[in-house]
Amino acid sequence: MVLSPEILDEYTRVSAELAEKFSGINVKRILDLIVVHSEVCSPAPMAERVCEDPHDDMFIAAAIDSRTKIIVSGDKHLLKVSGYQGVSVITPRQFLAQHLTK
Repeated sequence: MVLSPEILDEYTRVSAELAEKFSGINVKRILDLIVVHSEVCSPAPMAERVCEDPHDDMFIAAAIDSRTKIIVSGDKHLLKVSGYQGVSVITPRQFLAQHLTK
């Protein structure tokens, strides 16, 4: 797993929103687990916009900077740019089928 400071900020924000909606979820433990098991990178901003939602470019930038070949996401904007500079974007279901079940 790969994180940039911007991605961690996004995960923290979204986790806080989810914690408000769903009681009983220990968001801090989940975030701590992600941070402990992730490589942290500091990619430069993208020179050109890649995704329809420019906010999603941070995921592409982190993948390119860390030489990651797969992004796992259900985000429709990221899925549309799968293949950009050799980075595949696949859904969690596709990831499970391709990499964790055999």
